Amino acid sequence: MMGFLNKFMDAIGVELEQSVVAEVSHTMGSDWSPGKAGALLDPTAPYRPNPPVDGVRTKLQLLPLLPAAIRLDRRYQQGTPKRSRDVAAFLTECTGHDFPVLAQLRSGRARRSIASMLRENLDPQSSVVGVGSKVLTGAIFAEVVHDEHLAEDIRTLARHAQVDSSRQGKAAAFGRGDHAIPPTDNPTEAAALVLARAAAHSPARVDASTVAACHQSGLPPAAVVEIITWLSVLQMLHRLTCYAMVAGDDVANLRARQRRDRA
Repeated sequence: MMGFLNKFMDAIGVELEQSVVAEVSHTMGSDWSPGKAGALLDPTAPYRPNPPVDGVRTKLQLLPLLPAAIRLDRRYQQGTPKRSRDVAAFLTECTGHDFPVLAQLRSGRARRSIASMLRENLDPQSSVVGVGSKVLTGAIFAEVVHDEHLAEDIRTLARHAQVDSSRQGKAAAFGRGDHAIPPTDNPTEAAALVLARAAAHSPARVDASTVAACHQSGLPPAAVVEIITWLSVLQMLHRLTCYAMVAGDDVANLRARQRRDRA
């Protein structure tokens, strides 16, 4: 889930708070740098001592908030199944793809949460930019991070959204930097692709020209947030896919060694 949070905060431009940095900077090491997120920080600001460990009284103050949090969680998870097989069928019905990497998760709660996120992000009824544009921005992201498994996920989504392979290929080529101009005649979609290419990199390469492209095309703020949110979901899936691949390789190597030992 940190993949989602890191990508969103970086791409949307969330600034670090002076008080937070003052509390932790002296524990981060001499080579730590806040980067561009710390552009507004005062390097001469004094350190602050670490906050005390939460006591029983502080923890008890959270109890009145738990019922509302539980109700909110239930509302967002409503309709999403828990078992791996049921989640795959549910996502196939909602999005056209079962996202097989979720089957690698041992935690049913995490699997259900991610499935709910995918359902919400790929809902054509609530999307501002449209699922077709999300497929194209997804193709750009998969190309930038060099994740073939994620690219296959996007291709499967594209078939369900009726986005032809030619448009996907052109979007991926734009993501590679093969073309300077977005492969579309729609100005708002072109701005979405420009934003996606800039935000897909880590750290994000969103600059004044990216902001100008979004502003001049009339891309609404809600669309900007939706695109960054979608890329953040893809970043989460990218990390999960890489983790699952490494774990799968480790298991395969272990089994191969066991077979050699028995032989």
